[in-house]
Amino acid sequence: MNWADTDDDGVGDNTDAYPNDPSRYAESAPQVLNSTTLVTERDTGSRRVWVVNPDNDSVTLVDDGDVVVEVPVGDKPSAVAVNPVSGDVWVANKGDSTLNAIDPDTYQVVRTVTLPMASQPHGIVFRPGSHELYVALEALGQVLRLNVATDQTLGSAMLDGRVRHLAIDVGRDRVYATNFVTPFVPGEDGLSPDVQNANAEIFVLDAASLAHTSTVSLGYLNKGVSESSGPGLPNYLNAPVLSPDGSYAYVPSKQDNILSGGLRGGAGMTFDQTVRAVTSRVNLANLTENPGVRIDHDNASVATGAAFTGDGRYLFVALETSREVVVYDVISGFELTRLDTGRAPQGVALSPDGEVLYVHDFMDRALTTFDLKAILNGDVSATVAVGSTSLVSQEALSPTVLLGKQLFYDAADDRLARDNYMSCASCHNDGGQDGRTWDLSTFGEGLRNTIGLLGRGSGHGRLHWTGNFDEVQDFENQIRSLAGGTGLLEDGEFAVVEDPMGAPKQGYDAELDAVAAYVESLTAIPASPYYDGNLSAAGQAGEGVFLREGCAGCHSGSEGTDSPSGVVHDVGTITAVTGNASGGPVYGLDTPTLNHLWATAPYLHDGSALTIAEAILRHSNVTVTEQEAVELEMYLLEIDGGR
Repeated sequence: MNWADTDDDGVGDNTDAYPNDPSRYAESAPQVLNSTTLVTERDTGSRRVWVVNPDNDSVTLVDDGDVVVEVPVGDKPSAVAVNPVSGDVWVANKGDSTLNAIDPDTYQVVRTVTLPMASQPHGIVFRPGSHELYVALEALGQVLRLNVATDQTLGSAMLDGRVRHLAIDVGRDRVYATNFVTPFVPGEDGLSPDVQNANAEIFVLDAASLAHTSTVSLGYLNKGVSESSGPGLPNYLNAPVLSPDGSYAYVPSKQDNILSGGLRGGAGMTFDQTVRAVTSRVNLANLTENPGVRIDHDNASVATGAAFTGDGRYLFVALETSREVVVYDVISGFELTRLDTGRAPQGVALSPDGEVLYVHDFMDRALTTFDLKAILNGDVSATVAVGSTSLVSQEALSPTVLLGKQLFYDAADDRLARDNYMSCASCHNDGGQDGRTWDLSTFGEGLRNTIGLLGRGSGHGRLHWTGNFDEVQDFENQIRSLAGGTGLLEDGEFAVVEDPMGAPKQGYDAELDAVAAYVESLTAIPASPYYDGNLSAAGQAGEGVFLREGCAGCHSGSEGTDSPSGVVHDVGTITAVTGNASGGPVYGLDTPTLNHLWATAPYLHDGSALTIAEAILRHSNVTVTEQEAVELEMYLLEIDGGR
């Protein structure tokens, strides 16, 4: 059917929001009410976009596809927001716990706000029409409400977990804060995780007082495995994105199939049924989610940023592993199309007039621009990509480490993963860990708690809890088995070096060596928020326990581990569900580092200890009381000054 086009702008009257105005056709983009890695200025005709560059400690301003300026800011900028009153551009710097304000005309940092030491600010969002800025302090599990005009702290909320992303609901006077890593599931350290009581969390706060009034639970979706969907629990929750009418919030994330595996008996632990990308829909009237309408983004494992069109019809969702942006029709309830973009897209934003989509391709250091005219006119087959703009003038990472990190985040390369699903970052976002205990028995192991990689670039020996890999390049085996990739090595080469404890893989392939170089570059460790250079009374008592019990016998050196010696230990934590080590018996486990303990719960190889004190009490080779275990925990938290 040919629709009339009254203003002759190429958009039919049926989809033209301004059928009598040839200069406009789309509804204006809704105001950004969530934390994000890129943001547009609000002038109707503006094409100015500010984008953070986390690895390069800068923010780039792009105007109509051209770089205007790259502004140096603090360490590891994570989010950006525009003050709706002054127009200043605010940046959260996660690495040095500061906020920067940039003058949008002079491009100078005009203010720096110092936040609590080692607090790791991540998400920020302004209250519309005000100077009030909400800040998520991930390391503290805290949300702050600041007046950036008067330098006042108006309120704070202490929450459980790793609070990373924020959104504000003006109509209901609420702030939503997502717990990035989903809490331990009861029974997850065993064969039957209690998925009926498994919940990803969105904390609901009163916007004025920051009182914690409710928690939205995103539960386990217990559905059968199919070609295009699967079961699982949301994890790595990104920022809630509110529909323009304020009825719903859409929350991109990954979804972990924790019931799968040979010991637990559930279908999965395959390339496509271990981790899947999803977007959950929350009814904001009653603060509930219906898992049955959760959007499953097939052929991808992590959904990141999202944004709505002004009319609320289309939702754009970035898919990190597959290098795509989904265009989802929320009214009809189906995926309209996908847009090919660069590596590891983290955020999306619309131009103020709603006619252009911007995508932050983190691992390509680029901003990709799409003209939405064809899509909004119903022609999903038309080419809409306008171009890609490089954001970084001088890359901070070496070429080899950058290449390795690009491969670490990617699953669109068939050598790395089958059908765009599993990247290394699917479970190790930014080198961290996802808080899950996985059943790896089908791969010759057992129940295994995901290990964080930060600080493990040097001073450690074999990899994994059982030390079954002796070099990072051995993850070629996991690429081929779990992720279903064809591998970075040629098949003939792999046949020679397949045994992880046999001949080395290093030197066979430059890209595989680059992945190893990236992992080995992760020597920095964020300081503990409990560290101030002094020990509390409890910490001093814990130091005495550490010395008395000879803990340094295994937890030795600057890394707090004897891992380089290759010795493994049985300290009484091995159980039936520990399973095997490379298909054989488990005689002992690699000694975990004492660094970064404050951020790597749960503990032990099966995730059975939720606190450090619980892990200590599980040791059969030490004799401590519960009080002494708590004191020892405080000691370990207070000595971790990072590096």
